[in-house]
Amino acid sequence: MAPGECPRHLRRLEVGRNDRGWASHEEEAMKAQVGDRLVVRGRHVGDGERSGEILEVRGDKGEPPYRVRWDDGVVDLIIPSSDATVRPAGAG
Repeated sequence: MAPGECPRHLRRLEVGRNDRGWASHEEEAMKAQVGDRLVVRGRHVGDGERSGEILEVRGDKGEPPYRVRWDDGVVDLIIPSSDATVRPAGAG
């Protein structure tokens, strides 16, 4: 592994289309801690954001799945997709 490179088991493979056809790239896996906020963008025009507090991190080293208490009080076990971001606890 080269200096500064992320270990392969911590990467997620993303596949998309570029001007020459289908291509893939790797990115670092999502990481969170208990108390952080998970924010999920709406998938359709007019859909609002959904956010909640991460109550439990079940993956290794901060990776999903996460148990989240959404702002409406519902608790779910979730593996977030690319439309989700983690905001550290205490961040605006």
